[in-house]
Amino acid sequence: MLAVVVTDVAGEGEYQFERRKFGAAPGELHVLAQWLVQQDVEEVVMESTAQYWKPVWGALERHWKPARQQRDGASKRCGTLHLCQAKSNRGPRGRKNDFADGERMIKRTFNPGFRIGLHQKDLNLALQGAKSIGVALPQTAGAAQLMQACAAHGWDTLDHSALVKALELMAAHTVAPDQPAGSGTTSTARTLVRPSPLVIV
Repeated sequence: MLAVVVTDVAGEGEYQFERRKFGAAPGELHVLAQWLVQQDVEEVVMESTAQYWKPVWGALERHWKPARQQRDGASKRCGTLHLCQAKSNRGPRGRKNDFADGERMIKRTFNPGFRIGLHQKDLNLALQGAKSIGVALPQTAGAAQLMQACAAHGWDTLDHSALVKALELMAAHTVAPDQPAGSGTTSTARTLVRPSPLVIV
């Protein structure tokens, strides 16, 4: 199941979100790509766990990216794909709200649910325990480095969705502005696609 959130990050006032769910079969991913073209989406940010992002990325590269890049007046960012947390996290257990997670990153609302600082403490304990028994945890270490980057910028009291801020620094590109742009700014549709290993009926 894919939870997809689309919004215009350059519009005035409150963000208006279009939300849809798509299946992960090849035919359904093609439908997703066509829908993103219809929505005039120019950039896609994917948040994923493990390897679940790969088929989605491939489908968008084949069916969405060329359509955006080849249209008249396309900017340099048209058809850009961004990936967040592909290897740093395992699939979480229990109920999650993927639409809310996507909207939080776009709206820049990082009020703490589970603080980065608490994640950082837990990851450090896991790494220390693994080191004591001679076990390597490269994915956990990668996640810890992102947490440390956030803490170095004073973001350790924010929700873990603020990890996107560290990724933005690394990429020298923001997913969305901290405040909606004023009038006269070119409209840009942007989306967050979150592949999930869970099937929700």
